[in-house]
Amino acid sequence: YSAGVITHPAHIAEARGHAEWRTDPAVMAASVADFSENPPLDYSAGPFKMTEGVLGEYAKYVPNPEWTGSQQSTLDSLTLKYIGSADAMATELRQGTIDGAAPSSFDPEVLDQLASEESIKYSVAPQSGWSHIDANLKNPFLSDKALREAIFTAIDADDVNQRAYGAAYADIETMENVLFRPDSEYWTDQLEGSTLGSGDIDAARGILEAAGYTWQDEQLLTPAGEPVTLRYRTGIEGNAFTPIIQDLVITYLAEIGIELQVDPIPNGELSSVLDEGDWDLIQFSWIETPLFAASAADYWGEGNHTGFQNDRVDAIVDELATTMDRDRAAELNNEAAQISLDEAVQLPLAWTPALVMVDKDVVNVRDNWATTMRVFSNVGEWGFIDEDA
Repeated sequence: YSAGVITHPAHIAEARGHAEWRTDPAVMAASVADFSENPPLDYSAGPFKMTEGVLGEYAKYVPNPEWTGSQQSTLDSLTLKYIGSADAMATELRQGTIDGAAPSSFDPEVLDQLASEESIKYSVAPQSGWSHIDANLKNPFLSDKALREAIFTAIDADDVNQRAYGAAYADIETMENVLFRPDSEYWTDQLEGSTLGSGDIDAARGILEAAGYTWQDEQLLTPAGEPVTLRYRTGIEGNAFTPIIQDLVITYLAEIGIELQVDPIPNGELSSVLDEGDWDLIQFSWIETPLFAASAADYWGEGNHTGFQNDRVDAIVDELATTMDRDRAAELNNEAAQISLDEAVQLPLAWTPALVMVDKDVVNVRDNWATTMRVFSNVGEWGFIDEDA
């Protein structure tokens, strides 16, 4: 299995001399480096405990004898191994060198390989990550709501999702709520009556014309006569879906006179690109969590990566920090999300497909979108078929 796991027990950090990790960023960084280089093998809060590991390569676990959970593991050991791609994972699974894999991204062509292997089981379903395109409001052009609205109107979200994700998951759905899924009691259609994601080029041009934009030789000009130029960024390497989305966005925006400068994000640099605001339009995926109370603060609160600021959203974030009412928290988060969409801060696309593949004799391994632990959420239940049962 390929996974990134950070174990950071506070009492061990303090025992190792990192007493100020809570308040001093330098001490926090030192403690993280310490744990990365010297994993705390004498600690576990789950059904397994680590016995050895090398950062970026592998980690080996055995059942935790002090685990008091209701489900006791039937495995003698569990090794998590870093493997660079879904294709490489599928190859190792076919060869029997691993028992299962859950890649962070995959090319739909790997599904054809898996389907032809009788010794492999696999499943594809929407995961906890939701894909979206954001506007950087600190960009002089994108500080204008009309331009943002026109851009997101020109993009056809249904077309993007079918072309990018449809080959991997035929039942892919375009998001209409950025916080809750359609089967949630808190779901509301936040795009009802909106042109965002419609792909309506005429409507997009109408928005621009009404705001005073013009065209010269099909190049979009601001009301002041300045050519609109934007830089579009997304992670391409190792991701089969984002290049398709990128090409479609280029095509859509060309129809309203915007020529995008494409600047791929190198692997591992998304966080720094977001923090530094080194982008105009950006496409990536947020990891969803059922603990939605903090969502408004994370996505649209003070210091958010888009530069969006709204007094009502700030008030919502303040109330969410103190409310103990779950229904009220959902209502407030929906309101904040609606404001962000009305202001054309971002365009939601879809919950991206996730692939899990295992040997046919492996049982109880499944993805769980409702937790950041994902496929590891029930790791204590993993095992092999008992052929003698």
